[in-house]
Amino acid sequence: MTSELTLLVFDIALRSLKNSVGSMSHIGKAEGKQEGQFSVAWLSHRIPLAVLMLGVAVVFFLPFRIIGHGYAPMDDSLAISAKVASGKSWNEILAIRPEVNLDRHYQPGWHFLLSVGKTLFSLETEGVLLFSVVLMWSLVALVSLFYFRRPEAFLASFLLFGLLDIDFIYRLLVGRAFGFTMFALISFWALWTQVVEGRRLRVTLAAIGLLAAGATWVHGAWYLLALPVGATLLSGNWRASARFGGAVAIGVFVGALITLHPFEHLWHQAHNLLGVIFKSDSLQNPVGEFHPNPVGVPLVLFFSVHMLMRLFIRNWKGVSLTHPAFLLGLACWVLGLKVARFWYDWGMPSMVFWYALELQKVLEIRVNYTAWRRLVFSLLLCVAFFTALGHNQNNRWSVNTTLDYAYLKKSNAYQNWLPGENGLVYANTMGVFFNFSHLFPQKSWRYVLGLESAHMYPEDVQVYRAYRMNKDLRALRPWADKLRPQDRLILFSRSGKPPPLPQLEWQFLPPQCWIGKPLERPN
Repeated sequence: MTSELTLLVFDIALRSLKNSVGSMSHIGKAEGKQEGQFSVAWLSHRIPLAVLMLGVAVVFFLPFRIIGHGYAPMDDSLAISAKVASGKSWNEILAIRPEVNLDRHYQPGWHFLLSVGKTLFSLETEGVLLFSVVLMWSLVALVSLFYFRRPEAFLASFLLFGLLDIDFIYRLLVGRAFGFTMFALISFWALWTQVVEGRRLRVTLAAIGLLAAGATWVHGAWYLLALPVGATLLSGNWRASARFGGAVAIGVFVGALITLHPFEHLWHQAHNLLGVIFKSDSLQNPVGEFHPNPVGVPLVLFFSVHMLMRLFIRNWKGVSLTHPAFLLGLACWVLGLKVARFWYDWGMPSMVFWYALELQKVLEIRVNYTAWRRLVFSLLLCVAFFTALGHNQNNRWSVNTTLDYAYLKKSNAYQNWLPGENGLVYANTMGVFFNFSHLFPQKSWRYVLGLESAHMYPEDVQVYRAYRMNKDLRALRPWADKLRPQDRLILFSRSGKPPPLPQLEWQFLPPQCWIGKPLERPN
């Protein structure tokens, strides 16, 4: 109803424009009349292309506007961009158990895509990072425009969800491999209608298989593709669901084959899942993306009102509530109350797609495909999209933690406090690894705590778990006791006092970092 009222306002406001455009055919002589009619018709038939190009432009340039505010991601993408730029293997960067082969199994496809970008555009570490941000955003937001007869419907739905929950936009700008899986998910829903109707079935199923293969190779979490398959089963269309599920299953195996170690790759990902579920420290002290998602009151209110409107407006011609995109969105909102990733990575993209279909139906009923007011409406929508999401409100996009420690690369005063040649870095948080590896990609020291605590040596895992139980820095004493001269213990701490580990000497690194090294012993 909100969209209908908005369009009605534009209809009234632009009526005079429509009349004046129509009156152009009545001006001048007979030749001028025919020429004017031809010009208006020729321009009208270019309106759909103009709308699409407007949407493509505003979506493509939005991440550059946000990056211009100083934004950069804060987690895994920092370390991955440094790894790709340096050309090192993970075993040269992390002090992990020798049997762990991250180069083979940790998102090999994503590293390949970033390496291609690095080569094509001659990128350094910072360039690879920004390339990863733009690539992920473009896969999810830009490509999706081409799935709609009315791309402005997707743009409006995307803007709406972004305004109701800005964390969704943050999630799309972290430059990580799960962006490819989100792209595959939206593509699944775009192809679902063809599967149901049996149109170009072989090509459609092949495309679904390729998307599943890409998600398996690029992201790796193949087991999560069971979510869209389950949603198609809930939709009640058994034959289409069987075809869809079969294509996804074949695609998963093809994606594993691309790694050249298919069964090992599939087991590695499943083993990681089991580790996350059954490790007590992971459950008691989850990282941010594994925290429960807040209820999301604005979204709940919006959809409550929307569903009431569907119920009471008898001639409402909306999208079926048994569409798998809606069913998955609803299920993942519930699952997100336990783990936020279900909602942000699976539920919200599905809901954005489903609601875009709703808006598309409204637009097709109320706005002619080649109407001038469609172009004006799309132009105003693009301005709102670029302004509302790109605005640096409350410095929300001025986030770049690596800038906080960039002075370490230039200041000689801190050089003696950095790890030495072939040293080890112990830390109380993965943030140390993300930031320092990004700042110093070519250094030879290695990080004990990196992408996942499960990769550490058993004795180091015990120390880290003991610290995670109550966040008491004294639990890190075993690490402090075994530091070699070239090793360092680097802690993120908001306390203004040195950590309570007197066997080390400490140096504060603004804004919130303490670096400890062994006390110098007299000869």
